[in-house]
Amino acid sequence: MTPRVVFRPLARAELREARRWYEEQVPGLGLEFAKAVERAVEAVADYPLAFTEVEPEFRQCVMPRFPYSLIYRVRESTIVIVAVHHQRRDPDAWRGRTA
Repeated sequence: MTPRVVFRPLARAELREARRWYEEQVPGLGLEFAKAVERAVEAVADYPLAFTEVEPEFRQCVMPRFPYSLIYRVRESTIVIVAVHHQRRDPDAWRGRTA
């Protein structure tokens, strides 16, 4: 059974902001970013424990092409995305978020 994936509100806001920024840089790039996020979400849903644990109970799926990671937590039958984290920004910015 594939787990359900949910985005916390702050992670959803980070996703929207990044997509908007990429779209402003080059038309169509925002859509490419969104597709990369979709592929990362699918990978996490298919193999939730395959990605690097960055803190107890939190894992990170690094996205190819874009300098972003999905930070998530596996909770029973749900995967909770707590951050859409830009890798060149403060590495601790997402810490302290709960799922």
